[in-house]
Amino acid sequence: QRSNTEFTDARLAKSYSNNLREAAFSKIAAMKISTPRSVFMTIPLPLLLITIVSEVNAYRFSVIEEAVAMHLCEVVACSSTFELRSFAMDALIYFMPLSLLKSETSRKFGQLPMSSPASDPNDAFSVVPISFESMSGESYQSGESSQDELQLLKMLCQTIQSTTQTETANTGLNALRVVLEGAGHSLAGENLVIVVETLSVLSGGDYFHNGSDNSIDRSTKAWANASAIAFQNLKLIVDDFLEPQSADDELRPKSFSAREAILDCCVSFGKSQHDINTSLTSIGMLWSLADQDSTPGTLDLVLSKLTCLALDNRAEVRNCSVNTLFSCVVGLGDQFSNDQWEKCLNKTILFGIMKHMSSAMNGTNDDSLKQNESNESQRYKVSVHHSRDSASKQWSTTLVLALRGLERVLRLFFCRLLRKSIEVSRHSNQHREVWLMTTWKEILRMS
Repeated sequence: QRSNTEFTDARLAKSYSNNLREAAFSKIAAMKISTPRSVFMTIPLPLLLITIVSEVNAYRFSVIEEAVAMHLCEVVACSSTFELRSFAMDALIYFMPLSLLKSETSRKFGQLPMSSPASDPNDAFSVVPISFESMSGESYQSGESSQDELQLLKMLCQTIQSTTQTETANTGLNALRVVLEGAGHSLAGENLVIVVETLSVLSGGDYFHNGSDNSIDRSTKAWANASAIAFQNLKLIVDDFLEPQSADDELRPKSFSAREAILDCCVSFGKSQHDINTSLTSIGMLWSLADQDSTPGTLDLVLSKLTCLALDNRAEVRNCSVNTLFSCVVGLGDQFSNDQWEKCLNKTILFGIMKHMSSAMNGTNDDSLKQNESNESQRYKVSVHHSRDSASKQWSTTLVLALRGLERVLRLFFCRLLRKSIEVSRHSNQHREVWLMTTWKEILRMS
């Protein structure tokens, strides 16, 4: 009799477990989380329950957002099976819009409960709504997090930055792209900065350092795919979600911090060794950002970033940066003030680029080019013309491009600059030589 009772209890327990998972699967399927049934049955029940409870309380998701984000991101980062990581990442993608946007119900009722469990023996997850009339007299505190406290997005980005697994980084970046495509227009300020900094860390360049784990070498070939996905996300942000800015914009401080992070991210991809086409495209993006926001602060930043890339050890990146810098100056030079022109010619072009190029051309070991080529893939053998078969000759070519760019600038703006610099010198209390004359002498000396 005891054995029959134990058999009956075991059968009922097994039946209850199966029914519970079937009910959970129906709820998860309704959430559009594409997990096959065979895989779903192997997922731990607590993880399923967290997902379902979060869905039931979606209207007040900010109450449980931090706890849910912490657990799901931990599963994504530390789980040993791909199925668990994939399910947790799908759940993160599903809940991300709830973190970014507040529902009308949440604005009306805050953190008050909207439903209660139903006594349905056939459906363990069924709920019944609480009537609005019974809630109308209750007071509450909203307690919803502001857009500056998106814990789900923040923890997802931290997981992507800290992971040592390329597969996890790729999955996280793909999830981030889904978030950007669905709700990228609502990202601004610190939230956008967090996303862009994450992309910078995955670029594989050595320009960006923000307290991230520098022991992870993301310049290796294993991280090339992650870098490519991160760059696609950056292009999506720059092309679709950045609006032109003006100097009198009320949100100027926040937007400027986001644009500064994007400029740093472009430089990181420009310095990345994974793909030369990515580096060249990121240089063009710097020019696009200068066209979108031509205020003095942004222009000075763009020129400084292009100056940094103009001294790269790869000739293609240097030459593209030099051409882009002078094209940017020629295209936007009409908006420069006298102080901007003085800074551009003296600090950026003369002492920022040409002086360093002259030093590099005279001090570079010609064997360094062969050493760099030996470190690269030997799949394709390309013959190099004798005019550029050494590092010093390639630096010389870059310096020639800089001189030609300077010629373009002076041909268009020399008379205007001379007139403005003389006027400033006359109105100045200090009797000193016109700055353009000093600059001209330095140009002739370097040439």
